[in-house]
Amino acid sequence: KKTAKVDGWDTQVYEASTTLQATRHWMVNTKYNVKGNFAGYLGAADSLVHSLDTRTSISPGAQPSKDIEKDGKAEKPTKMTAQVWLARDFPLQMAELLPMLELLGKHHPKWGKVEKHMRQFVDDGTFPIKTQIPIMWTVKALMTIKSVQRGEACTADLPNDYFDTPSDYRVVSAEEKHQANRRA
Repeated sequence: KKTAKVDGWDTQVYEASTTLQATRHWMVNTKYNVKGNFAGYLGAADSLVHSLDTRTSISPGAQPSKDIEKDGKAEKPTKMTAQVWLARDFPLQMAELLPMLELLGKHHPKWGKVEKHMRQFVDDGTFPIKTQIPIMWTVKALMTIKSVQRGEACTADLPNDYFDTPSDYRVVSAEEKHQANRRA
């Protein structure tokens, strides 16, 4: 296992990798309405072939393909790696982070995968104090927790209706809000 020291904490480093392969897609830039005879159709088809455009897109986990070329050379798949540094005996525990990841995962499938992956570390007493996630081929997001201070739990007795929605609150559709903003 790979280990590293992060801000005084001994950590274990975990990695997850995938490869990305560029693929070519043919796109038509123009629409043709052909009315008339077969010769007119062939003329339009000839123009259509000259207007085809190739675009490159990226798909995760694709297998390398020898027929995809760029400037006469076969393109190689690019490996992208995410890393997480887990510290033992950190003031926060993984179980405290999971509800937030679970909430994010309900709205964003990729966060759901992160939550599912991090769930395996709940019982070993670790916490992710540093993460590095690839955003694009050359850009990575890096998050490091520098310090943690726990506040005291709120022991005040709150009224039962403290989190209730006010009675004068009403639900407004996006269209109504847009119209109200135009009038203002």
